[in-house]
Amino acid sequence: MRTLLITAIASTFCCAGLATDFYIAPSGNDANPGARQRPWRSIERANRQSFHAGDRLLFEGGKTFTGTLALAEDDSGATDRPVVITSYGNGRANVDGGSGKAVTVTGARWLELRNLKLTGAGRKTGNHDSGLVISGGSDIKVDDVDVSGFQRSGIAIDGVDRLRLTHAYTHENGFAGISAGGRTSHDLYIGYSLAENNPGDPTVRSNHSGNGIVIGQVRRGMIEYSEARYNGWDMPWTGNGPVGIWAYESDRVTIQYCVAHDNRSTATDGGGFDFDGGMTNSVLQYNYSHGNFGTGYLICQYDGAGLFADNVVRYNISQDDGLLAHNAGIYVWVGGSGMKSTLVHNNTIFNTKGSAVAFGVSPKYASELPKMTFYNNIFVSRMAQIVGGAEKGQFVGNIYFAMGERGFEVDGYKDFAKWARATGQEMVDGVVVGKFVDPGLRKDGSALISSPADLPKLHEYKLLPDSPAIGAGVDLRKQFNIDPGPYDLFGNPTGRDVGAAESSAKMAGRRPR
Repeated sequence: MRTLLITAIASTFCCAGLATDFYIAPSGNDANPGARQRPWRSIERANRQSFHAGDRLLFEGGKTFTGTLALAEDDSGATDRPVVITSYGNGRANVDGGSGKAVTVTGARWLELRNLKLTGAGRKTGNHDSGLVISGGSDIKVDDVDVSGFQRSGIAIDGVDRLRLTHAYTHENGFAGISAGGRTSHDLYIGYSLAENNPGDPTVRSNHSGNGIVIGQVRRGMIEYSEARYNGWDMPWTGNGPVGIWAYESDRVTIQYCVAHDNRSTATDGGGFDFDGGMTNSVLQYNYSHGNFGTGYLICQYDGAGLFADNVVRYNISQDDGLLAHNAGIYVWVGGSGMKSTLVHNNTIFNTKGSAVAFGVSPKYASELPKMTFYNNIFVSRMAQIVGGAEKGQFVGNIYFAMGERGFEVDGYKDFAKWARATGQEMVDGVVVGKFVDPGLRKDGSALISSPADLPKLHEYKLLPDSPAIGAGVDLRKQFNIDPGPYDLFGNPTGRDVGAAESSAKMAGRRPR
């Protein structure tokens, strides 16, 4: 009896640790046990199953399954044994949410979704929801998903801790390709993803829609190696928005090594990147924006937003942004109180259509101008280099240049040296430190790249060997006690060159992956 008891106990512990694979195929039957040779048939049957650590739910590749897969807290895995939802066989399975959601994850932990296609009935042709909705829970990974045809967001995130989203292709959705908002999320990572052709939500008529990637209410977040393009062209709202890649009401967010181009708007934005109301301690760096209807880099505080302070915009490039709105590569809008500071340094703005920098201030907040500092940037423009009042910022160590015959133009001044001495701009200890001169950009590269993987090939904005930008910048550490960061856009160690690229004569360090 003692031997039998020990055997029974050992068997119990062994079986408790076993994981199970459950299969779904159109040829299956919901009365089956879900084994590969005897699969289930429907999502409805899967929703009745509680999944445990190490379990996998596998949809037959190349097939379509109708309904909403609902995963809850009782479908949680463990630290090293997540619950996995994926495809098997040939191709990627399609979960068709029809008029509703395709997959919901509510309160689950240690869960992975990968290699799936999620479709809805179309933002204007029947769907009224988001595709993948992740609400609450923690330690979730989403990889290699294709999400389209949803009126709201392709992927919507709300109050999740430690979420890693990679290789997502979100397209033909309404509100956004990827969005986070609502309850606070912590440690959110979005990487290697493409948000394309998310035109706008036809039901949202009092706010923006048609964003690429937008995150709000995030504490510690990263968006990198991602692309947003051709979004926002069918937004019904006539006010602000949308933007390609941006964040609002968040803290310690980094957006880097991303490309945003050809984004659109039916209203007053449609830009590339944006730090919007309530952002703190966040960094926009190593990005490339081009051909957007709105500005390349929007720095904005809206009425009612939380504190906006200690943000940095550095080592970015804007080419021909602001085609219809803002008409500038960088646009600053003060539309609410609580906007304290932003540091803008070592960016290269090249605008054959409009200006390099523009300011806008709501009359209600004209007396609450923030500390806006612009150091060691290159500003090349067809129109005036700065519009809307350069006195709204502090400019030191920048290089300005005008295309065509227009020449230097800031606040009515036509002479750079006279402007500097009359206003105190570009002056340090009584010496003019900025320049109005051709910055000597290489102009021999491909330009207009779209893939973040091609950022190292962006030769046009590197400096020629005899560029006057080499060594011409102010020493940010010594002069202002500012840490410029370790690298420029191309992975070269930072120094005192002006613009987004340190001299190519320097040894390269870390390069974009």
